[in-house]
Amino acid sequence: MHNVSQRQATEAMPVTVSEKTTFWRDKRFRNMECMAATFITHEFAPHTHDTFSIGAIESGCQIACIRGEREFTGPGALYLLNPGEVHDGAPGVREGYRYRMIYPDIDLFTSILEDVTGRTFHGTPSFSRQLLHDPELAAAFQRAHCLTQEGKDQLAAEEGMYGVLSQMFARYHHRAAQGARPDRPQARLRLYRRQLLLRDRPGGPGGCFRPQPRASDTRLPQALLHHAACFPD
Repeated sequence: MHNVSQRQATEAMPVTVSEKTTFWRDKRFRNMECMAATFITHEFAPHTHDTFSIGAIESGCQIACIRGEREFTGPGALYLLNPGEVHDGAPGVREGYRYRMIYPDIDLFTSILEDVTGRTFHGTPSFSRQLLHDPELAAAFQRAHCLTQEGKDQLAAEEGMYGVLSQMFARYHHRAAQGARPDRPQARLRLYRRQLLLRDRPGGPGGCFRPQPRASDTRLPQALLHHAACFPD
């Protein structure tokens, strides 16, 4: 089975006039493919991607078969598919479903984890679970995805996407994927610069950040430092 992009997988079966798909690629994230879609009758044939497939259901219900298990997913559900995972998808209710998806490649995901933790990641990141229910994290993903699609506040979109992806990995990563990681001052410097831009922009977050005890962490974004703390030293 050949790997395909999400657009290719979608276009394998044309959508109806009552369905809607929006595709775009975000240059801030290594030209990552993104999608927001509403499907009522559209069905995906089994396919794979050479990227991660990460998303959340906003409304309705989808039926998906992954690793031989067929599950119904609705609002609050997360998709955390590793590269190469065979999957399909079809509406699970008459009204169909609406969802948001992103397709980060392995290098992008690795670089995000390294930027957030400030440490080199050894091995290949992967998730231990593919379909799960986490309303809090699903809502955070949807907010970050909307910011990315709107493109009005690029720094907030970048911070939101970095934060939610790192939190997904902290909660649901495959333990064997992690190895020893020395500290990476360069990554922490990039976070520091991002924080300064966020702080100094008009209408910036002001009190959203707090000083941190370690000198190397001083004035990094609070949200990203919180996610970094989820990773053991």
